[in-house]
Amino acid sequence: MDLLERVTMFDSWIDVGAPEIFWISGFFFTQSFFTGVLQNYARQNGVSIDKLEFRHEVLREKDHPTEAPMSGCYIQGAYLDGAGWDDFNHCLEESKPKVIYVKMPIIQFIPYVVENTEQSDQMSDDREVEEIEMSPIQEPSKIAEKNISDLAIQPIADGQNEQIDPQTVIEAVGDDQ
Repeated sequence: MDLLERVTMFDSWIDVGAPEIFWISGFFFTQSFFTGVLQNYARQNGVSIDKLEFRHEVLREKDHPTEAPMSGCYIQGAYLDGAGWDDFNHCLEESKPKVIYVKMPIIQFIPYVVENTEQSDQMSDDREVEEIEMSPIQEPSKIAEKNISDLAIQPIADGQNEQIDPQTVIEAVGDDQ
């Protein structure tokens, strides 16, 4: 079945032109597809492909683009393994019981120019941390840490507020498991 769908996708691409949304599961070697997307952007904007990276935007499930983006591409056919997708909060969530794979909504890959490709290790580490914090795709444990941090002040029975150390809660939960 997949083979027929792949052949149909590529036939349509040849006969009609590039689709608005690419079926990522239909590619055998997805890295070459994404390299091609970066090459197209580099040629259109006169920049070196070595200075390009992707930013990602997960669209809402109800959104279905009718035309290709100005730069980059839309993909469909990506799946999560062992996690769920919370469309309301736009982030990963714990997987539901007995659900192994969850289909992701359409994802836009947006090329952008990296200003300084020769950053120090510390600057790269800082950027990775920032990307993790800003990315809608996070480990469920990171979401739990954020949610616990947001609940740092909890009301207690006598109406007063008690300060809770989020790290202590995380360690206590880890000890229970």
